[in-house]
Amino acid sequence: METLIFDSYHQKVLSHPLFRGLSLKEKEALKELYILQEFLRGEQVLFDNDVLESLYLVLEGSVSHMNKESSHVYFAGDFWGIETLHIPRRESGVYAAKEDSVILRLRAEGFRRFQQTCPGCRSGLKPRIDSKGRLVSGFPASSWKGIRIKKSKAVYQGRTSRKSFSIFLMIPLLLIASGIILSQRSPWSLLLSAAGGLLVGCEVFLRNMTLYRVNEKTAFRRFFNWRNFRRDQEEVPLDQVKSVNVNVKGLFRQILNMGDLSIQTAGKGLLFKNIDDPKGLQTKLMTLKSRQQFEQQGEEREELRMLVRQNLEDRTSERYMGSRSLHQQENLPGSKVFRKSPAVLVFQLFLPLSLLILSLFPSLILQGGINDGFSLVLWLLRLGIALRALWIGLDWWNDIYKIDLPFIWDIERKPFGSEEVRTQTDLAGVLNVRVSQKGLLRLILNYGDVIIETPGNSGTLQFFSVSNPLRVQSDIFQFREQLVLSKEKTQQNRAMKQFGEFAAILKEVQTSSTVVMNG
Repeated sequence: METLIFDSYHQKVLSHPLFRGLSLKEKEALKELYILQEFLRGEQVLFDNDVLESLYLVLEGSVSHMNKESSHVYFAGDFWGIETLHIPRRESGVYAAKEDSVILRLRAEGFRRFQQTCPGCRSGLKPRIDSKGRLVSGFPASSWKGIRIKKSKAVYQGRTSRKSFSIFLMIPLLLIASGIILSQRSPWSLLLSAAGGLLVGCEVFLRNMTLYRVNEKTAFRRFFNWRNFRRDQEEVPLDQVKSVNVNVKGLFRQILNMGDLSIQTAGKGLLFKNIDDPKGLQTKLMTLKSRQQFEQQGEEREELRMLVRQNLEDRTSERYMGSRSLHQQENLPGSKVFRKSPAVLVFQLFLPLSLLILSLFPSLILQGGINDGFSLVLWLLRLGIALRALWIGLDWWNDIYKIDLPFIWDIERKPFGSEEVRTQTDLAGVLNVRVSQKGLLRLILNYGDVIIETPGNSGTLQFFSVSNPLRVQSDIFQFREQLVLSKEKTQQNRAMKQFGEFAAILKEVQTSSTVVMNG
């Protein structure tokens, strides 16, 4: 069925009460994210024990749902599965087309992408009720509560608990008050107030520098190491998470519902200290991992089912997918190079360039009064300094940190081919990426170290003094996600190809058996 034939169905979708409140721009964006599929009479839409993680809307025909306890028929305009856009589940019973039908399917992943592309869709999807209590447009209120549309991609974002922060501030505030009261007897008591004010400033600064965040792919922690005057940021991919532990120590913490949450991986992991409702975040993390597994299982079963239909059925149902459904995003390039910050080169060249300039002073001061021997010494000194500066520049340029899928490299070449050291690790196996910016100068000039933790005995890979290290950390995870998806797709295609060959042989055997029986 050609794409143009589906135009009338697009009109039905966009005028349906569920999506009627969206703007024209939001409707056009949504059109590229759902799937329209034709099911022939008797064809099963969902099988028993399938993973349900999509909204299904009947546009034409009817679909029956039968399980051990009851049965129900969905006619044109009816829908099911809207709550699974937030939390997927396994479905009991079978959904089958009672007649030739056309059905919309909006997957949870596509719906989340729609929220990110059109953050203002929240108002268009809110339920609107008429005077008789009937739904005019939007999602039903009962389903809306579970969806929780957010403008940010973050599932969780927070800092140290305000309760813990407020309790800690009681000590410096007490010092400030004591200093003011005692200042009537001795002016030196104001030092207590000054110390209390300094403690308040330090605590506010440390809390603002601390940030915990969890999104659909990674979890990260940013904090300031006051002892070493260093800002660190650690990030781990969620597919490497082995367990999530909560530690609520003491009755006081139990009452205030705050504690520590530890995300365990094969490597170092992450620690969220003194956060509110750590048990709630633990549940969110485990739900997110479960949802990712469910969605992957559901997509694999759907692709496998399509392959079976193509190989075993004489007629196959048609489907329309928007361009974004087929091409979710443009792939990143296969490689990217990082180097040390130019500020590092400037600092390293400062001393030799200063000496080179100073070596010019004797010639300028004495002018023609320099003998040939002293002049030769000066020229040799200048030549040595220039060679040293050239060595430093080449050494800076040849020190390369590189992503070249599927590996990540640390390539260190000494000038003039004197030595070359290459260290590589598999990007897909990265467990943790930590950014360290030690000292005020590094924070101001925005450069620092990126430490990449890997499993086993390979240890860590370190990118020293790279520019914009937070961006480097983000790039590493983007390339890693692309690599993991590519590997998963390759494995799925290989398995599908093998099954396709098996299905083709099975079809030939069935055909030949039928011929023999008829003969």
